[in-house]
Amino acid sequence: MPGPSIQVRPQCYWMLRDEHATDWTRGLDVILQVGELSDMVTPPQDFPKCGSFVGPDYFLI
Repeated sequence: MPGPSIQVRPQCYWMLRDEHATDWTRGLDVILQVGELSDMVTPPQDFPKCGSFVGPDYFLI
């Protein structure tokens, strides 16, 4: 790298999103895992998991 610089390599998950996408592509983000699973910080015990969310009741009319 030319000149003074800093290189940071965090071991974590990165989410890529196309901010210029049209409405039909919502939800098509990409998650990248950088590093090994053993390098990742473990979430707290009470952190929500997939399917554990209990939201308000929705009524379809």
